[in-house]
Amino acid sequence: ITQAVNTMAAAGVDGPTIFEVAPGTYNEQIVIGDIMGATETNTITFVGMGIDPEDVVITFASTDTNNRHVVKLDGARHVRFDNMKFLVGATATHGWVFHITNQCEDIEITNSHIESLDNQTSTFYACIIVSASPTAATTAGNNVQSILIENNMIVGGYYGLTLVGATGNYVENARIIGNSFIDNYYYGAY
Repeated sequence: ITQAVNTMAAAGVDGPTIFEVAPGTYNEQIVIGDIMGATETNTITFVGMGIDPEDVVITFASTDTNNRHVVKLDGARHVRFDNMKFLVGATATHGWVFHITNQCEDIEITNSHIESLDNQTSTFYACIIVSASPTAATTAGNNVQSILIENNMIVGGYYGLTLVGATGNYVENARIIGNSFIDNYYYGAY
């Protein structure tokens, strides 16, 4: 996925773009910014080609407090993930599966398994974080809007999901539909 993202960051997209991710385990830390040419019509989709989300695993074990993500959406727009498992690696000292920040818009995470480490009593570990900070899960967001998180298993971590805005700087049009929150230590959703 990182190679595809790097190519898009350099060249942009000029139509709807679908990456079919073959079954397997991929050990990589992914950062997706604003891709030139991405629009409501020209969406960027990563779809697992397995029968089950467990067939395509994206994993990373971060030891860097400022880059604790498996996938970071940093100003990304019109990006979708479907039918994959995203997993914090067992040796991680910091582990947020998704970090969504910096005015992201039109993001979809669907039909996937999103797993941080179980039984964690620290905010170092979480599943989906919408926050303006690289290190604090509940720092006021910055105009993140149009987020769909649907039909996922969200497992482990201190938080399952945080969506934090600020006065005059709200998280807008967040749709959290049909997800299962399992074994989140403190909050399923905050």
